[in-house]
Amino acid sequence: MPELSDTQHEQFARLVAGGAAKVDAYLKVYPETDSTLARTKASRLSLRLDIEERIGDLQEESADEAIWALTDRLDYLRATAETPYSAIDATSPLCKGMKYTAYGVEYKMPNKLQAVALYGKLAGDKDAAPSTERNLLREMIGAIRSRAWSKEAEEAGLMPKPPAKTCLTNHRHERFAQLVGCGERATYAYEKIYEVRRSTARVEGYCLSRRPEVAERIRQIRGVGAALAGWTPLQRMRYLRGLAEIPIGEITEDSPYCQGVSRTRFGADLKIPSKINAVAQYSALADLRQKQKQGKTIEQVVTNLRSQGDHAVANGTERSLLAYVADTVR
Repeated sequence: MPELSDTQHEQFARLVAGGAAKVDAYLKVYPETDSTLARTKASRLSLRLDIEERIGDLQEESADEAIWALTDRLDYLRATAETPYSAIDATSPLCKGMKYTAYGVEYKMPNKLQAVALYGKLAGDKDAAPSTERNLLREMIGAIRSRAWSKEAEEAGLMPKPPAKTCLTNHRHERFAQLVGCGERATYAYEKIYEVRRSTARVEGYCLSRRPEVAERIRQIRGVGAALAGWTPLQRMRYLRGLAEIPIGEITEDSPYCQGVSRTRFGADLKIPSKINAVAQYSALADLRQKQKQGKTIEQVVTNLRSQGDHAVANGTERSLLAYVADTVR
């Protein structure tokens, strides 16, 4: 959609698409408006069809920018975990504070384990695709899809549609997915977009984030960001295991496991992240990795296919798998 002919309407749409509250955007465009009437007028203006479409177009254009912002965050978190303390000074973006003492300057870094945990959350570990190892059950389903049962499903008009990989048609849902995909809490994202009370946003934000198309879009944004950042769960597991097993005597200021240094007249006191917390995070990643490798039961596969409307393939899969199991038992 081209720019709006009314320059004030165009400015209002750009401000709202950029994340500004409707009231604030309206007052900035129309500063002479009484603040008591601004909320009503802003809501009325945002509901105009041309302005609503323009806001949606602007938010879709910013989708790629949101994904790049996510990769920047992931890179920052990985650098926080892996950068040694000796590389930190007052000019480093990883320095969160400094303290002058009689023995020199002490710099403070963000918590390394919290950085690893947040990386996993933003990278969408729980939304990760199943393992790429060979899965005979999946291969059998693929064979059925490519032969007679896919033909029967096509004739019945029941072939499943491929998942959408573009922006959501509802521009508010798209903006919500972008915010949540970039690490914002669902409550705050919903409150910011719909301008409702916190108590309402907590419930509605949770429900919206569980809608299939919104959840899939959030997973796509997180997945793209994680792929570009490249710190895989297996690499993080190695980092956490190394932290737990390394003797404290081998940790120096140049070690990625050094959280900070406190200098005294007796020497330098090294600060090390909690080894127990490292083991806990390692265990969580290991459990998640194990679950992704586990296969599904016949009932789960068939139920999932039927829920997608793929009844013909589900029936063929069920009969073929049951026959295969029966032959195997014999």
